[in-house]
Amino acid sequence: QEKYKGKIHFIDKNGKVVLSSNLKIGSQYHHDFLKYIDTREENKKPYFYKENGENIIVNIRYIPEFKWYLVVEQSDEQETNILSKTLMLNSIITFLVIAVVILIISNKWRKYQKELRELALTDKLTGISNRQSFEIDSNNLISNSLKKSEIFSLMMFDIDNFKNVNDTYGHHTGDLVIKEVVSITKNRLNKNHKIYRWGGDEFIVLLENESIRESYTISELLRKDIENNKFLKELKVTVSIGIVEYEQENEIDNLLKKVDQLMYKSK
Repeated sequence: QEKYKGKIHFIDKNGKVVLSSNLKIGSQYHHDFLKYIDTREENKKPYFYKENGENIIVNIRYIPEFKWYLVVEQSDEQETNILSKTLMLNSIITFLVIAVVILIISNKWRKYQKELRELALTDKLTGISNRQSFEIDSNNLISNSLKKSEIFSLMMFDIDNFKNVNDTYGHHTGDLVIKEVVSITKNRLNKNHKIYRWGGDEFIVLLENESIRESYTISELLRKDIENNKFLKELKVTVSIGIVEYEQENEIDNLLKKVDQLMYKSK
């Protein structure tokens, strides 16, 4: 009653008072109440009555769980005050809802953009970074190297005679071999190293904070890991590897050209 600032009753479908703030339980509510309930869906008019010369407006809400009507009686003055407060409250709620919706849409859009970016920078077959991602990361490493004199090396390798694998065992097996080579490589690398699929059966590894001597040691361990791995009973897989260390003022295209030549020379 304090919340609604009016008289509150619970009326059953027969118009009997079930609970009330001031009416006797079991008494009959206003005689035309049931008639109004039967026709309110058609006339859409509010229910009201006069008491001591004052208009009493009645708000009715059906509660299906109990099959009761919640009835709140308020005078014209009370209704006007409540309407003003309700309007203000609705305005605040509307503003908050709009703000929340904008925030949700904004977060969804940022998440969608992030997912699109990840898709654009990720190789579909292996789940590792692709050529576009390498271009971004290598340029960042070069920038850091110029500013902080940090070193890094570049490793390129491919699977020897990979065409024979596809021709002999089929492309499905070829895909499994590529994914297994990636898994072996990731297990050999540390957190400062990152592998990229350059294309087909070719891969590039950025070895941050590694000299060419240290990178050579890593490459030999990787080569032996792959050579000693059992892919299939009769299938032996080997890789050829080239390594270069970044030198100041060198362009990434020159590094790629050089490491590609060294890789084919190692075959």
